[in-house]
Amino acid sequence: MRAKTHTEARPIEDTSTNKSVEELLAEAVPPTKHRIPWILITFILIAAGIALGIFKGVLS
Repeated sequence: MRAKTHTEARPIEDTSTNKSVEELLAEAVPPTKHRIPWILITFILIAAGIALGIFKGVLS
């Protein structure tokens, strides 16, 4: 996965302005009730997959 993929979609003006992390997060995630739980669910699933991979590597 390339690191540039998220910033390439944004216009140059947004990346050049000095914004706090909270403001950037507020822009990236609109305050909808359905989107935030899905982000949490996918994050938990990814973390669980990584944890399972680590445990399998340790046990084997």
